[in-house]
Amino acid sequence: MQVSSSVIGSQRRGSRRRVRVTVRARRALRDLVAQSGPQHVIVSWPAGATTLPATLHTVSPHEAIVGHVAGCPIFVDVRQVSLFRNRRGLLDVPVPSRHHCRPLLRLQTAGLD
Repeated sequence: MQVSSSVIGSQRRGSRRRVRVTVRARRALRDLVAQSGPQHVIVSWPAGATTLPATLHTVSPHEAIVGHVAGCPIFVDVRQVSLFRNRRGLLDVPVPSRHHCRPLLRLQTAGLD
C-alpha cells in the first residue's frame, strides 16, 4: 500500500498505525456530515467501509471505536481485527463523489511494516 502526503489521521497500536485516512476521504465525510448530520464509519475489516447516519447504527457488543475522522467515529468489529492483527488500512474515496451522494469509501489493507 502506498501512503502519500495526502494521508492524515491514524490510530496507533504501539508505534504502528492501524487506520490511515486520506484527505479526500476526510473532506467527503465532512461534507456528508454538513449535509446529512452525524455519521458513523463502519469498517468491515479488511474488506471495506461504509457510513451510516448515527441514528441508524446500533453499536454491537463486539464493535469498538478505533478513531475519529471529520467528527465521525470509526467502528470496527474487534473479532475481525483480531484475525488480521498484522494488517493496516487506508480509508479513501476512490473517485470524487458527486454532490448530494453518499461518499463511496474504500478500505485498502496491507501488512504492517
